Amino acid sequence: MKGLHMRYLEYREQRAHGSEAFPVAFYHISPSHPRYNMPYHWHQEFELIRVLEGSLELKLDGRTMLARAGDILLIGDGVLHGGTPEHCVYECTVFDLGALVRANTAPGMELRGLLAHREAADPLLPRDERLSMPVRALFEALAQDAPGSALTVQGLICQFFGALKAGGFLRPAQGNAAQGRARLAQLKEALGLIEQEYSRELTLEDMARAAGMSPKYFCRFFREMTQKTPVEYLNYYRVECAAEQLLLTREPVTAVALRCGFNDLSYFIRVFKRYKGVTPKAYLRTPLT
Repeated sequence: MKGLHMRYLEYREQRAHGSEAFPVAFYHISPSHPRYNMPYHWHQEFELIRVLEGSLELKLDGRTMLARAGDILLIGDGVLHGGTPEHCVYECTVFDLGALVRANTAPGMELRGLLAHREAADPLLPRDERLSMPVRALFEALAQDAPGSALTVQGLICQFFGALKAGGFLRPAQGNAAQGRARLAQLKEALGLIEQEYSRELTLEDMARAAGMSPKYFCRFFREMTQKTPVEYLNYYRVECAAEQLLLTREPVTAVALRCGFNDLSYFIRVFKRYKGVTPKAYLRTPLT
């Protein structure tokens, strides 16, 4: 658990979080982390985020919310989400709740509504000591990674969800309208294309075709869902990929720029500075945390 880094750019994350025997992973994210920003992605596990400093603007299935220091967020399985941190330090744990809590056990029976998506909690949880106490203890246990921590972590996850249920923080899930589900599916198709093909030339027509829309309608739709134009998001995604490669591979700036879809080095430097606030060479001097 200790020392792992979140690869947020895998839009539909294929990686395992934790191990098959213990499907829980822990990540500590600060401004110098190569995955500080959070492009859109989704995974089949639940995710708990605890904001320690600053703020984190999170977008979940088209909704926007702002979490500040002290806030806790719970992201359900399969939820499309992305975030923009501002002077933020946060921790998160990603875990397979269904594997930790088997259906034929008492905890599994208690949580069957949540696991079957008949119940849900508001992603930005209320500041209630019944919830914050087990979450604090959970993240302390994850960070320490001491002998017996797997037992402690599993118990604290159950305690947290027990508090959610006992406190009345779970509610009947709102059935999304068919149109809303279709719009999210179309957005996921466009994001999937960007994630797979960002290194080559991608046109507005390519992205619109993936979403099954005309380019003109796709531009309005994409901006409504992400607050960025398709081209802005593509450049943002490419810069995030480049930033990680610069820090982790230490390859020349020109080579990274070309591999991330930028054929013009001067343009790459301008776009990189727009999103990161510094040039690629200055970013290379950033220490990893």
